[in-house]
Amino acid sequence: MNRLHIKATLVLLTLAMSLFYSCSGKAKQEEQKEDHIHTLLTQVRELSRLELATTQLKTKLTLDPKDDGFFGWKKMFGTRATEVQLLSQASVYCDFSLLTDSMLHSVNDSFVELTLPPLEIKKEFESMHRTVTKEASTMRTPLSANELNEILESKKDFIADLEDKALEKARPELYREAERSAASKLAALFLDLGLGMRIKLNPNDAALIEGKNKTSLKK
Repeated sequence: MNRLHIKATLVLLTLAMSLFYSCSGKAKQEEQKEDHIHTLLTQVRELSRLELATTQLKTKLTLDPKDDGFFGWKKMFGTRATEVQLLSQASVYCDFSLLTDSMLHSVNDSFVELTLPPLEIKKEFESMHRTVTKEASTMRTPLSANELNEILESKKDFIADLEDKALEKARPELYREAERSAASKLAALFLDLGLGMRIKLNPNDAALIEGKNKTSLKK
């Protein structure tokens, strides 16, 4: 009986030690995973605000002075109407300092899903370029640079609406490019920690691509 008792005790001790080391190992893995998440969060936040994607916005306008129709001049000599193409730029930024714990999700021990903070679109009116694509009729005086500037200034709100429409068309590909760019910029950080990654858009931005929502644009 003593031998059986000793054997049983040894078996129980062996099982207890195995269970202890197993739990200890899992706790250590969990602690290491949390350390990686914390390190990743800190490093990504340090990237701060980055430009992720850029696109050009093209709009066309036909400019015609208000007094151009007096005395039948259009009918006799043609029109001073001038076609102008406006080329401006829109950029997408992401402020990684806004990243929170809830935006990092551990799929498993070696794979993390990161949801991007809200994207910001900024239209660069300062970099707008114009090109005259069609001049006034041959027998009419072309619009001067000052006249063009005055007409464009008077149509500023109208032009902004046209640019917004152009941006809405470009938005899906622009956001997808931003998503790819973010993955490229973050890849090294994940690799250094031995982690696989999946980058995805913030739910609100993903909804914008699908046309389920609208956002204001910073100008």
